[in-house]
Amino acid sequence: MRTRQRFLILLLLVAVLLLSACGDKTKEVMQEDLGAVKGNIAAAEPIVAKLIEICDWQIQTSKESWEAYDKAIQDGTELSEAVDDNHDEIKAKYDELLIQIDALEALSAFQAQTEAGKAPAFDQTLQAYRLYVEDISRSAADMKLVFDYYFAMYDALKPIDEYNAAENTVETNDFSLMAGRLSQVISQTQSALKTVECPGFMQSTHDTILTRIDEFQSFIQDFSIAAQLGDPLRIMSCVYRANRLTLQLTQADRNLDDDYNLQFEQVKDRLNGRAETTRTELLSNIAALETALS
Repeated sequence: MRTRQRFLILLLLVAVLLLSACGDKTKEVMQEDLGAVKGNIAAAEPIVAKLIEICDWQIQTSKESWEAYDKAIQDGTELSEAVDDNHDEIKAKYDELLIQIDALEALSAFQAQTEAGKAPAFDQTLQAYRLYVEDISRSAADMKLVFDYYFAMYDALKPIDEYNAAENTVETNDFSLMAGRLSQVISQTQSALKTVECPGFMQSTHDTILTRIDEFQSFIQDFSIAAQLGDPLRIMSCVYRANRLTLQLTQADRNLDDDYNLQFEQVKDRLNGRAETTRTELLSNIAALETALS
């Protein structure tokens, strides 16, 4: 038998002796509280399952989206057919997350309303329950942080996403007018990006995207001049820069998705690991305490 197991058994034996000295009224209150804690742990299980489900959805959807993108590049097909804008589905998942966060707040409120000081073993069980709910709540909060950042970036980049070259030129070869209007759109995006609050763990990738957008603005301005001058060498140079920027922006976007997925992977590890271990030990301790109180 491991030392840790012997230590836990010793603590439970001491708990039994201490609880046996409690008055009947105190025992009754503790029994009720322990029953409520056990019920709350059961109520937390579908919340944890839903959080893990949302994480799995994000990771799998991201993987499938990039696989479709890479295949489209390889096959030379239209990217618009390969990359689906699932913004509405992301919003639906976010709404599901908010429901779980509200449910967790109710579970947290229970611990604050339950009085400690009845017995050391009982107080330690309440403390473990508090840590268990906090762990799940922190996981949900980390997920919300990523979602909030995604929505902020989505809104900031919306002017570029909605820009339509065909609608911003009066003639087929009026590239100067098209570039000028695109430059205005990029300027709007640059201003919006400055207001986006980025989680610390994504700051490096976020800064790279801002740099690429700045480079894109510089490219568009140079392209506008090249188009006005009709200079073939300048235009060919811009074509080269456009291809390079496309690759860099795509990689930055891919890195951003990797950062999203890493956070969701860490949430899953926390819920399946530390939180699950705490839950198992909590139920075991509650069972021992209920036996001692009976």
